[in-house]
Amino acid sequence: MKKRKLKIIILLLSISFYFIIYTGFFIRNLYGWDRNPLIIPAGSSEPILNGIKDNTEDWNKDNYCNTSIQVSQSGFPDVVFYGFTKNNYLFIMIEVKITNPNDDQYVRILFSNSSSSSDEDFIDAKLIQNRNLTKPENHTFYLEDHILIDGTYTNDTVINFEGAANVSGPNKYTYYEFKIPFSSNNNDTINDTSILAGGNKYAIKIEYGVAPIDGQKTQFKSPTLIIQVGYPPVEGEKEIKEFKIDIELLSKIMFIIVGIGLGIIFLITVRGKSKI
Repeated sequence: MKKRKLKIIILLLSISFYFIIYTGFFIRNLYGWDRNPLIIPAGSSEPILNGIKDNTEDWNKDNYCNTSIQVSQSGFPDVVFYGFTKNNYLFIMIEVKITNPNDDQYVRILFSNSSSSSDEDFIDAKLIQNRNLTKPENHTFYLEDHILIDGTYTNDTVINFEGAANVSGPNKYTYYEFKIPFSSNNNDTINDTSILAGGNKYAIKIEYGVAPIDGQKTQFKSPTLIIQVGYPPVEGEKEIKEFKIDIELLSKIMFIIVGIGLGIIFLITVRGKSKI
């Protein structure tokens, strides 16, 4: 009888130990956007597309919104997403917080035609690919518009966006700027995401990677971000709310639960010994 109780206690302690390890691993690898969904407001003027976060542009005023990856998964860098609209265009800036970027770094934005986030829903993709990124005298970049066909992104026949990439700022981060037309300005609405204002919501993902001309490509994708372009015109519609993951609070809650479990096991052990 004593041996049976001892085995049960050892089993419970083992389960609790592995639970603590798994919980720590889960929390460390949990990552998401600080603000999600995110409302994209109207800006006051169009930015100059040069890959530079200029202090005189709307990127540094109150006429834009931004959100960042709270906790990065392995391989995905710290990234900040900026956005606003102007003149029937969606302007997006992606800030990649790497101080020593690879010369062949790229960013690609994957778009869904709705707020649906299944892999097959991201039908449209906009790519900015760098060459010689850290060598200003030789730095070039090119744009590609992609469409999803049978699970593979293929070059579209028409590039329906503008963009730029550059290393700038005191920290020498890389900035990617995108100018994407609304549906009313787009002549390729069949293959492109039909972006509309008025509170319409779209799921997007940020893909970061390195793609050398000769060599192995590496790529990492962010979690899905839901963007709402403007505000709905109909009165009474519930306002979209932000969701923020508090990693520190979640960690405390999980470890409190584990502590309570271990305390119960300890009490069971003491009571068992007192009855012997």
